[in-house]
Amino acid sequence: MGLGRKQHAFEAALLLIMIVLIGAGCGSFWGNVRESERTRAVSNANKYFKQGRCSRVLEQLDQAEAARDLGPYGAQATYQRAVCLENLGYTVSARANYWMVVDFYPESRMKPMALKRLGRTGSQDSLAAFRQQLASLRAVPQIEVPSPRYSETAERSGVVGAAVVVFTMGIDEKVSDIRVVQMDHPLLASWSIEAVDRATIAEGATPPDLPVQTITQLVFSSIWHGEERETDKKAR
Repeated sequence: MGLGRKQHAFEAALLLIMIVLIGAGCGSFWGNVRESERTRAVSNANKYFKQGRCSRVLEQLDQAEAARDLGPYGAQATYQRAVCLENLGYTVSARANYWMVVDFYPESRMKPMALKRLGRTGSQDSLAAFRQQLASLRAVPQIEVPSPRYSETAERSGVVGAAVVVFTMGIDEKVSDIRVVQMDHPLLASWSIEAVDRATIAEGATPPDLPVQTITQLVFSSIWHGEERETDKKAR
């Protein structure tokens, strides 16, 4: 009887090992598939950018940037996104993405081009100096930032984190001067910029004194990597 129990325990342990190995193999397989798709998206984004097909560029960049570590490509992708947003008339979001290139990729060859697009030279308005000005800046509760986009591809690739964004709401209740001051990933920051650009006065709220400069944080989490998924992913 004791031998039977040992045999059963051995078989159960062997089955568990097989499940773990199969699971690891499947994870590696799908990881390779996603990376292959991402690499293709990078190539397509570059091709469409050269052709001036900006709507297609933006579609491809959402997948091309869906990796946890983009390295130097983050600057190139952000710059391409900024140019295409500008060409499509999204000036406020475009400028915010140019600022991301300047602020977070200081050694990139894209930085001089981004500065030129911004009408700046050298290290004017450095991020470090800008952050020092924000010590007393607080969120304005009457201003509502809609939920940002968050693709399943990014989620499954483990692209998680947050972005802290400063912006101004003018007398006309339009957003301007968006600038990311902290980010965990450029794709999440770009999606945060899009959301902030659509900020409004919350329905039924007493409007704040305008114009006003404010700050918000947008958080992205993933159910695929052991984290509780944000239900609305709104600014905290």
